[in-house]
Amino acid sequence: MEQLDLIKEKIKKHMVKKDKEAVKNSNFIVNKYYARKHELQLQIGQLQKEDNRLIASIINRLHAIVPIW
Repeated sequence: MEQLDLIKEKIKKHMVKKDKEAVKNSNFIVNKYYARKHELQLQIGQLQKEDNRLIASIINRLHAIVPIW
């Protein structure tokens, strides 16, 4: 019986270790996801600024060609 208890304890410790590793890996993946999401949001912001700048430039050129009364 003592041998069985020892085996159970080793299994329990092993499972706790595996659970901790799984949580650590999950946290790493989540952190990577949020970092990438933030990076993409910054890129979207830059692209929107560029779009607005280009639209304003096109409108200004159209006004120069065809004056609006």
